Amino acid sequence: MTRKNLSRMVHFVIILLVIAPILYVALLTFQGNAQGLGLLENLTTNVSTVISLMSACILPFAGFLIKSKWDQIDQTQDSLGQFYLKSPLEKTV
Repeated sequence: MTRKNLSRMVHFVIILLVIAPILYVALLTFQGNAQGLGLLENLTTNVSTVISLMSACILPFAGFLIKSKWDQIDQTQDSLGQFYLKSPLEKTV
C-alpha cells in the first residue's frame, strides 16, 4: 500500500470517527420521531440508547489518538510500517 493511499484511508477513518456521534444523534432523533418521542424522551426511556450514545461520543477521541500517532509517524522518515505493525506497549531499543 502506498503512502498516499494509506494517508487517505487514515484521514477517511478519522472523519468517520468524528462525525459518528452526530450521525447517531440524528438516527436517535429519527427513531424517536417514528415512535412519537422527542430525543430526550427517547434517551430517558431506553438505557441501552444512553450507553450507545456514550460509546459513540468517545469515538472522536479515538480519532484524535489515531491522528496524533499518524502525525508522529509522518514526521519520521521510513517509519510507515510502525503505524500498523508496532504495538504502543512495545519497548523501543
